Amino acid sequence: MRSQTNPAVVIPLQSRDKSCVCDANLRHKLELRANKALAITLDGTQGLEQLSTHGEVGDFLQQELKLWRKALGPRRIGCLELHYSDESLHPFDITGLIHRVASDFDISKALYRIVLSPDSAQTEVLALLRGLKFEHCQFVIENAQAGQLQMLEEPIAEARTYKFARVGVQIQHGDGMENLRESIRILRQRYQPDYIYIGASSYRLREKDLEQQNYLFEDDLIDVRTDHLSLGPGASSKFGSLRLSNYNDIERYISELSRKILPLHQSSFHSDA
Repeated sequence: MRSQTNPAVVIPLQSRDKSCVCDANLRHKLELRANKALAITLDGTQGLEQLSTHGEVGDFLQQELKLWRKALGPRRIGCLELHYSDESLHPFDITGLIHRVASDFDISKALYRIVLSPDSAQTEVLALLRGLKFEHCQFVIENAQAGQLQMLEEPIAEARTYKFARVGVQIQHGDGMENLRESIRILRQRYQPDYIYIGASSYRLREKDLEQQNYLFEDDLIDVRTDHLSLGPGASSKFGSLRLSNYNDIERYISELSRKILPLHQSSFHSDA
């Protein structure tokens, strides 16, 4: 049963020092969580193509990442999850971003996961990501209907040639438990993925979870209080009970980056506490 969250309350903001990337009140709250693991999501499927009309997407995301490093310090990364789209993230964007994460944060125990649609599983993409030390290759489908399942055969076989530690399938929406159970049976029998995950978001999915069972529901994951950083216009991040959102407006997002300020929408600074 899901826990009830308290109504969000807006956190009052204090003045920002010119040398700081965010206001003092927010920075203090982030510093209190310095020992918590951080999951980073680089989501190329969420409207980044609009950003590409203003310059290189990877350059903007690296700028934002540098600002977050100043606000967060050298946090320990638990999971780095890349949602790949060939429409917004090019190989040089991905390489630059991964190197930026590696230079700015503690990745010594990080799990690298690529999340992509079956039709994005080009040979050169899988080769690049495996070369960048991605261990999990996770194919995401909208539901467990036959047409969606049939798309998985060739991509799973292709991913196996690159020796990912785990090749999994994410089903974003179940269509009734009985139908879902039958679809999982078919999926296991025909395509033999290493794991099946049912849920909309997988940044909390850990290697430890997959060692215990090979199909999981998002609601079954243990809440390990992992902080979550997501990059790009409109991205939402979570630090404990604190919820932060970037400006969705492209022009404003870029303007804040140019001023060396985190592109956070002030009215979206909320806490559940």
